[in-house]
Order: sequence, then structure tokens, then C-alpha cells
Amino acid sequence: SFVQARLEDTAWVRIGGWIAARTPVDTYVLADPDHDWKFGHSMRLTARRDVLVEGVKDAAVSLYDRDVATRVQARIDAIGDFSDLDAVEARDLARRFDLDVLVIDRDLPLRELHRDGRFRVYELEP
Repeated sequence: SFVQARLEDTAWVRIGGWIAARTPVDTYVLADPDHDWKFGHSMRLTARRDVLVEGVKDAAVSLYDRDVATRVQARIDAIGDFSDLDAVEARDLARRFDLDVLVIDRDLPLRELHRDGRFRVYELEP
């Protein structure tokens, strides 16, 4: 059919569902800033939780407000190359932005809360 009423069953969607079901509603998520186009859906949609930044969507919104544009760019710069993000950098970001969990597709020496397929959810202690 032309329109699909539900999200496809992927590890990314299931990770988001796990976060939605098992974390407080004010949980703040660190994920790849490009996760929406890389993995098919926004973490804001699948987990119903806010993320530090979504590169494409947040940049689009920032076109209308200089303060928003500055904040979005500062967050993208703070993360740097997400593919190189390590545990120390993730904890530093957690302290700086009051983040609660990290969703990433590789093993890190952090407390793992959940795993599905290639994705892991790690607790970020401030």
C-alpha cells in the first residue's frame, strides 16, 4: 500500500520502543545526529524522548531563528564525529548537556541497559 500505518520492525525501532517503555518521560538521549536518515526514523518518534540534536531536522528549524541555529551548531560541534565517540567523550557530553542515555551501534565500556541487533542503550552517569 502507499501508506504504512506503523513503523517497520527493525532493531532501531525496537530500541526506541524499549526506551519509550522503560525510561522516564524526561529521559534525554544522545544518539548519532544523523540517526533519522541513517536508521529510518527519528529517536524522537520511536522513543518519544528528546535527543540532544537531530542534524537535518534541527538544522531545518534553525533556519527561522538565529539563537536556535547557534544552539544546534554548538551541539553538532560538541559531538564531533559520532563514529569516533568514546566513553569518556560520551560522559563529558552527558555532564555538559544533562544526558541520560546513549544509543550507539558499538560496544563501549559503559553500563549497558539494553541491546537489540547492532544497537545498544547505555546509561550515562553525570
